[in-house]
Amino acid sequence: MNTREVSRETQKMLEKLRGLIPGGVDGNVKYFEGMPVVKRAYGSRIVDVDDHEYIDFCCGYGPLIFGHDDPEWITALTETLRNSGLLYGLPHP
Repeated sequence: MNTREVSRETQKMLEKLRGLIPGGVDGNVKYFEGMPVVKRAYGSRIVDVDDHEYIDFCCGYGPLIFGHDDPEWITALTETLRNSGLLYGLPHP
């Protein structure tokens, strides 16, 4: 049960999202009234549009096991994308 007060900013963002995405949610997380709208993330934390901080227990359903915005992963990913490209539709290393 969510007991925090929902700000106008959150309400506004949720209304906008409901107009763009069915239910306003783009994943397997079920919508609940007053659901936080994420503004940014770092490490194991997410920060909503009202600057409330949460621990991200979902971690992208697995791919973010090392957290959000990890400098080593960002560097490795950037180098891979620069050197290898993003999507070919053909075999590649």
